Amino acid sequence: MSMPEGEKPITKNIRVIDTADNEYEATYPKRAKGLVKNGRARFIDEHTLCLACPPNTHLEDKSMNNEYENRSNGPAPATKAAMEWLNRIDFTSLAEHMESEDIVEMLTSLPKEAFARVDFAEMAEHMASEDIAKMLKALPKEAFARVDFAALAEHMYSEDIVTLVESLSEEQLQRLDIDSLVEHMDSKEIVKLVKRLFR
Repeated sequence: MSMPEGEKPITKNIRVIDTADNEYEATYPKRAKGLVKNGRARFIDEHTLCLACPPNTHLEDKSMNNEYENRSNGPAPATKAAMEWLNRIDFTSLAEHMESEDIVEMLTSLPKEAFARVDFAEMAEHMASEDIAKMLKALPKEAFARVDFAALAEHMYSEDIVTLVESLSEEQLQRLDIDSLVEHMDSKEIVKLVKRLFR
């Protein structure tokens, strides 16, 4: 494809870094302006963009345990400006207007400081069962420790509870209140759950 005479091709000429000085692939000027406009980044100079938090690099096909281990330390701490913005957000209100999988994506991109303000049980009311399981698998350790599994289990199908339990580390399994989970499960799925716990 030939370019009209006198026009320059659009190139990825904006350098991208995060608050920890990790460098990412360069981006287009228009994309950089959009990130700044949406509060997700700021320009350091004319050709360098600093992200408010690192991009979500988790791929859907990663194993559940690997995903948890990768997120256990959480993303880099948020900048002061990002935290001021995050403190104004009512996450439950946002969830009321979002698709289930988008809620998971939003939560997995938050800095770990933001999780203190998230009510996971209220979020679960607006989520599909399988997405609740995805959300829990992706939480950093600090957030996972705050989860009320009984409240979440009310919104989950039995098979999704079993899938979740199968993906948890030994440390995470210690946090589970099995009695509260089985109240919401059918008989065959309880058998699967027990087998998982004793393997």
